[in-house]
Amino acid sequence: MMKSFLRIATSLLALSAASMAADKQPGSHHTEKVSPKRTFRIEQRSRPEEGDSDSTLLWQSWIVPANGESPYRLALCHDGELTWPGLFEISPNERFIFHVQKTGSGDNYGALFARDADGLFRPIAIASTPLPFSNAAWEFFQQNTQLKIALYHDGVEFLSWGDDGKCLEFSLHGTDTGESYWISDWRLHFNTETGRFFCTPSQKKHNLKSIHYRRR
Repeated sequence: MMKSFLRIATSLLALSAASMAADKQPGSHHTEKVSPKRTFRIEQRSRPEEGDSDSTLLWQSWIVPANGESPYRLALCHDGELTWPGLFEISPNERFIFHVQKTGSGDNYGALFARDADGLFRPIAIASTPLPFSNAAWEFFQQNTQLKIALYHDGVEFLSWGDDGKCLEFSLHGTDTGESYWISDWRLHFNTETGRFFCTPSQKKHNLKSIHYRRR
């Protein structure tokens, strides 16, 4: 009886050690973001890129339900796998996910996902345009500033969710390719019910100081 117990204990220790060793492999790197009500989490899983001597990691994002249902891969607004993990901000009502993804040095894009009737998260539709979320936000910026934008080192930054999850606040930043101006912390909202962008009076006042012109 004692010998049988020792064999089982030894086997369990071996399995635990193997599991810990596997977790240290490059392909096992991952990050987690748990939803506010803890009904699901976002796992970002990586694997080494094949044939890459620099050990570049390729990342995928997965929704993992807490009720034991099968995880599924989040269809990001980007073809293929990514070489950087993303940032995810889940709304308080767990119906929306704001995703900020680095795409290069100083560049990122924002995407917004909504939970459909089948419970799966998919990119949200913008009421006024078929453009992806980030492009639509820059279009809104252009309409409100009358600036013809051609930018580099541009992107978005998450600021906050409204308590009811209906409004997302974020900001835009970037530099004109002609070096004539740059944008920092230009703030706006997106209403998830109407599918439209807007600026509050306080944001409009703040944004007057967010566009900086280079002196000649």
